[in-house]
Amino acid sequence: MNPRPLFSLRPVGYVVAACATAAAAAACRALDPALGPSLFLMPFVVPVLLAAWCGGGGAGACATALGAAAVAALFNDPVYRGGAADPARVGLLVGVGALVSLACESAHRRRRRAEAALGACHALLRLATDHAPVLLLHCDRERRHRFVNRAYAERFGLDPQEVLGKTVPEVLGPAGYDRIRERLDAALAGRAVEFETDMAGPGGGPRRVRCTCRPVVGAGGLVDGLVAAITDVTDRTRAEVALRDSEERFRAAMEASLDAVYFLSAERGPGGAITDFRFAELNRRGAELVRRPREQVLGRRLCELLPVSRTGGLFDRYARVAETGEPLAEDLTLGPDDGGAARWLRHQVVRLGDGVAVTTQDVTARKRSEELVLASLREKEVLLKEIHHRVKNNLQIVSALLDLQSEHTADPHALALFQESRGRVKSMALIHERLYRSADLARVDFSEYARQLADDLYRTYKVSGDDVRLELAVTVPPLPIDIAIPCGLLLNELMSNCFKHAFRDGAAGRIRVSLHRDGGANVLTVADDGTGFPAGTDFRNTASFGLQLVGTLVDQLGGAAALSAARGTTFTIRFPAQK
Repeated sequence: MNPRPLFSLRPVGYVVAACATAAAAAACRALDPALGPSLFLMPFVVPVLLAAWCGGGGAGACATALGAAAVAALFNDPVYRGGAADPARVGLLVGVGALVSLACESAHRRRRRAEAALGACHALLRLATDHAPVLLLHCDRERRHRFVNRAYAERFGLDPQEVLGKTVPEVLGPAGYDRIRERLDAALAGRAVEFETDMAGPGGGPRRVRCTCRPVVGAGGLVDGLVAAITDVTDRTRAEVALRDSEERFRAAMEASLDAVYFLSAERGPGGAITDFRFAELNRRGAELVRRPREQVLGRRLCELLPVSRTGGLFDRYARVAETGEPLAEDLTLGPDDGGAARWLRHQVVRLGDGVAVTTQDVTARKRSEELVLASLREKEVLLKEIHHRVKNNLQIVSALLDLQSEHTADPHALALFQESRGRVKSMALIHERLYRSADLARVDFSEYARQLADDLYRTYKVSGDDVRLELAVTVPPLPIDIAIPCGLLLNELMSNCFKHAFRDGAAGRIRVSLHRDGGANVLTVADDGTGFPAGTDFRNTASFGLQLVGTLVDQLGGAAALSAARGTTFTIRFPAQK
């Protein structure tokens, strides 16, 4: 670090020292003897003051030395015979000059430090204002710019130095100035002003700005000008407009909703647990549901407005949703309305912030309609059960009539015909009996039906289950009645053929019945390991009424039948599966 010199060096001070000393010497010669011996040295103090003030302590010391030399040379013998410049007076002059020089040097140094600090402050201020995200300016009473930051100047495509000295109308233009003239007048009148207006943007497009103006009060309390800070609020304004539009659309949607909508904010105790909820928002239907005007509901506590919500557990369920975030959907029943009837509500609750959003739909009309439909369905079920019961009874009567009629003939062929017809009637009656006893009046569990039909055929043909074993495998879902009746008749015909032809004279064997799904088709298989059909038999072209009936029933189902006579008889029937 370089040591600081004792005196600063300023050339102008030394010039002043020389000139002023010469002038002082001339003045002393001209005024002598008016000054007298005691005052003639005073003019030499003036050059010291001037030199020290202009050039610092060094120039003051120079002026002191020049003055002492001039006194010694000009005011002593033989030049000046008065002998005024004795050593004591010269020493006094040197002492006074030294003190004045040191005092001025100290003042110079303080001033330079103040100027340096002021310059640093100005530089820091310029740096801060030039990088500030706002536009800053200072105007005097004539509206001339005295200070602007870089952002303000660049907004108008100018350099800060180009703006200084120009008036506000010159920078903003007539149209821009007219928009803020009254506000500037108010600020220059001593009032603080805040306002929003449009200002030309960097690209020429309008930008929304917020301007804050404060008066600058000078000495005597007079307003010398104003300072202003201008913030671009275009994006914020657009966001506020978008938010306002969104809120209006949301409000319109809420009010148009047929559901009651509530927003509840949670209130928490010192431990953080939810102690209650407050109504933050609700729509018109919500106010109607609680039977109070909206203004009387907003801000109220849930348990205060509806005490039953705490005793009935509704508050606890709301708190659980707010804490866990798990949605809630439930049906509620309210007390009787003005007409004395109960009301049903569909209640859905989800977490929203530190609270819950509730939508409640009045489903009373739907519930009553459902009850009417269910009552009507129950009536129809009873009626349909009665129909199936009567059809079953009528078919049993027909079967009984055939049985009675068979008692009046001894012809074996006629008896066989009566027996076959009675079996067919029983197979249809069994379908209606199963439907009558089933909870589903439109579909039949074919597995149970096939087993019961087989039991009837065992009794009809007086066959023991030990001699002819039945293997039953039904994996299809319950069949519609229009499919179950043809399938039942088919099963009756094919199993009857097994008992009549495959196991004659008490022969033992096995009958296998299966009904399963294969892709989009149902496959019914009836197989036995009995004597089988003769080779070359075409079951489609036969005089047997039973086999003709099989073909007709297969056509009714829209299917196809195949016969295999290898190691017994196997009938395979494929027909479309209904959904």
